Amino acid sequence: FSETVVVAADPGSVSAPSAVVIPGEALEARANLTLPFTTQNTETVSAKATGKLTVWNSYSSAPQALVRNTRFESPDKKIFRLEQAVTVPGAKVEGGKVTPSSIEVNVVAEEAGEAYNLPASSGWRIPGFAGSPRYEGFYAEAKQGMKGGFIGERAKPSAAELANARVELVEALTDALESQFLIVLSDRFTALPGSRRVTLIEEEVSADPESTHTFHFFGEAVMKQVVFEALTLKDALIEKAARKLPSELVAKDFTYTLSMSTPDFTKNTLTFEAEGEGVFTEPFDADAFRAAMAGKEEAELKAAVFAIPGVEAATVSLSPFFV
Repeated sequence: FSETVVVAADPGSVSAPSAVVIPGEALEARANLTLPFTTQNTETVSAKATGKLTVWNSYSSAPQALVRNTRFESPDKKIFRLEQAVTVPGAKVEGGKVTPSSIEVNVVAEEAGEAYNLPASSGWRIPGFAGSPRYEGFYAEAKQGMKGGFIGERAKPSAAELANARVELVEALTDALESQFLIVLSDRFTALPGSRRVTLIEEEVSADPESTHTFHFFGEAVMKQVVFEALTLKDALIEKAARKLPSELVAKDFTYTLSMSTPDFTKNTLTFEAEGEGVFTEPFDADAFRAAMAGKEEAELKAAVFAIPGVEAATVSLSPFFV
């Protein structure tokens, strides 16, 4: 026999009348990793620190619009500017009690340099509101701090160095993802060559602030694979082969080999060819036959043996000879 087999996480959604369709599992795992690399290429960098601020409105229930480049002042008097215009929602006022509202915004340092790399802090203010009640009613907090400010020489990898780093990173991520899959996979699952795909879904290259010739390559990857149970496949192949035979026959010997598979991760299916051979025989229960023959005479025994469906020849011998 030679059959096209489709493994599907949702067999009911597959339309392949001539194929053997069996249920399977669509496995998925994610991992991220950062690796350091070296380069002899450098560039002069002047970068401004960036970060996020949580802006609070405890002033009134009215929303407050903030234009792009609105200034925010840190507790140590460093100025950062709003990257995009936003509207801070109004505070909630119930029964005379004011509950501040908030919004998260992106800000960038007014000047480049490491002096603007700040730790997490609260008590940020909007200098433009100085001299009015809004100055105290609007405040901000840097929950994660500010980073990225720098002036000086930093690593600048070439296109070839980046390509080599990406290959090494993907290999390391693949090893990590395979380790995750080993936990999920067991002896009952079959994973064919070609049934797996690793995709790099996010990457970021950054210079090492501590080393002029070192850069870091961050990547996040997802691994997908469609697997199935070997017994499920064998049963399905036997069931299809048996359709062409008398209903009472049963499989005795059944072997097969599988070809390279083709996955479709948009549909979570796996397609491959199964080729092999099988032997079907009449069903026969030796123990039940032996029990039924107990106490029979020779003629009855011979008649019963030759009445077994499929028997072409048989020898009946009695021992000792005088029975």
